[in-house]
Amino acid sequence: MSLNFAAPGGFIKFSADADNNGSGNFSMDSGQSLNTGGRDIEILGAGLELGNINTSSSFGDGGDVTLKANNGDVTTGNLDSSSFAVNEIQQPIADGGNINLEATGRISTGLIDTVGLNNEVAGSRGALNGANINIKSSNGAISFTNPIPNNGSNVVGKSITINTPSTIFAEGTFNARSD
Repeated sequence: MSLNFAAPGGFIKFSADADNNGSGNFSMDSGQSLNTGGRDIEILGAGLELGNINTSSSFGDGGDVTLKANNGDVTTGNLDSSSFAVNEIQQPIADGGNINLEATGRISTGLIDTVGLNNEVAGSRGALNGANINIKSSNGAISFTNPIPNNGSNVVGKSITINTPSTIFAEGTFNARSD
């Protein structure tokens, strides 16, 4: 079962630890998805156990994804904030949404895609406008565990920043790209 939000719309926020006492976790089945239709989403909690999060858009910019665990781990499926510009008149340039993951414990995620694929404009080839990816753990390891998608990378973004005092585990490659 997935939760699909209508687009367009405003910012979506879930706060499982609203009083910041370190005891409210947000969890969903790993086979479930949150689909925002291009809207930004923020999920806050002591710990986060999530399925796939899709803020991609076919008609404009992808939505930002912000996930913060203030007393534990962040575990996710795939994160997709990509976008696709339909045509140069309707939306000539579309950018993927930024992805920010932060935890006091470990962070484990699947594929991360922030690519903004823009249609051919005035006879030129389509361009890729990746967004920023920031991943920070203050105490735990960071791992990327999903199979490599068709574009040859399992993390695609404009700039990729990863901070941890521990180990980084990655299957596949990182692609920081913006044409």
